[in-house]
Amino acid sequence: MVAPRRVPLRLAAAAAVIALIGASTACTSEPTSPPPGPDESVELAPVELAPVELAPVELAWRELTLPQPPEGTRIVLAGAAVCDGHWYLVGGHDLIGEAPDEEWLGTDDTMDPAAWTSRDGENWTALPVAAHSYYGVRSLLWEAACRNGTLVALGGKVGGAHGNPRMASYYPTQAADGTEALTEISASFELYGGPNATNVGRMTAGPPGYLIVGNRATGAAVWLSPTGETFEIVEGAPVLADSPERATWAADAAFHDGEWVVVGSVVVTGRADRDPAAWHSPDGRTWTDMTIEGTPDYDELSVVASVAGSLTAVGIDGPTFRAWRLEPDGWVARGRFGSTRIEPREGRLTAASPVGLAGAGDHLVAVVKAGWTYELWTSADAGTSWRPVTPPRDMPADGGQRAAIVGVPGAGEDPDRVLLVIDDGRTAHAYVAPVTGPD
Repeated sequence: MVAPRRVPLRLAAAAAVIALIGASTACTSEPTSPPPGPDESVELAPVELAPVELAPVELAWRELTLPQPPEGTRIVLAGAAVCDGHWYLVGGHDLIGEAPDEEWLGTDDTMDPAAWTSRDGENWTALPVAAHSYYGVRSLLWEAACRNGTLVALGGKVGGAHGNPRMASYYPTQAADGTEALTEISASFELYGGPNATNVGRMTAGPPGYLIVGNRATGAAVWLSPTGETFEIVEGAPVLADSPERATWAADAAFHDGEWVVVGSVVVTGRADRDPAAWHSPDGRTWTDMTIEGTPDYDELSVVASVAGSLTAVGIDGPTFRAWRLEPDGWVARGRFGSTRIEPREGRLTAASPVGLAGAGDHLVAVVKAGWTYELWTSADAGTSWRPVTPPRDMPADGGQRAAIVGVPGAGEDPDRVLLVIDDGRTAHAYVAPVTGPD
């Protein structure tokens, strides 16, 4: 349920004070008028407030060294996961010299799926990947989640008569000789595609297993698996799916306080404006709306992460990005940051959207696509205030580039860290950095 939109009284009062200060301290070369009498009213001109420039946070980024790819190819990185002392990166190998893919899953036949693992973040080995279908051997692995040290990945490739993504999940299996490979799991075409397909989105893991969020012609949907080996779809679920009153969209999920929590947005019938939305379920099948504070602008929740004992989500709120915090009474709007306003480039249009959110200790680090570049932002107070983070290298976002981020819990003498993946369409890089708060 979306809470009524309102301007908090404290913000209205603060705006009035700022307007009065601006009017009383403005410099002018004209003669000043005498102060108004007790019965006279004062008309204040609107005050344009300049944006506050925040000094960026400098993290101690260190680049990770991955095994050399097969001759004539380059590493492509698209996703990461960390759990129980296991680090994973997923992506693929692409032929060197080919033009970067323009589509998010690739459109040519030069890609093959790949994955890498490490126990300490220092020494990495390539994981054998066993893809067997026509689309599987040409796929990019773009999403990863793990629990109890077990990696599950999602991969796909655009194909078929309608150019829809042909998706598959990947699960570690043992061969007869005892070797383990991340293996493509055969599934019916309609599990992830078919006539009701819209998109297959993010995957997360929790004590009950694995959950994938996505959307169908019937609205928001999820895929469930207790082990990650095979998934079943839950579509058309009451409350989570579309109804005559509204259309729903699922963007990300997390496991919190014994329940799955899905975040996204709704569009009320008869309106074009999106409102933020969230749902919770003890089993991934029966869903209930969560109360969430809306704003007057187009807004939605895009990514969610656990930090400081609860969940924080980041999404779009009109001209800026914004965080929402899960409190006992529902989701509460927190701090704004950055800009979602984008200028066209060479006649081309693009979008602004959050693409990743990592919780590390008491800190959050968000990756947002701010038009033609990816930006990093951090918060040390669960999303109330934000500062930009200097990235380890340029992060373009004007075509086939990708970025992803996950948190790495501290252990022993190791601090809480974040693992960042950057692929600029020609080279791929992975970095790790301890998380530090604002000065």
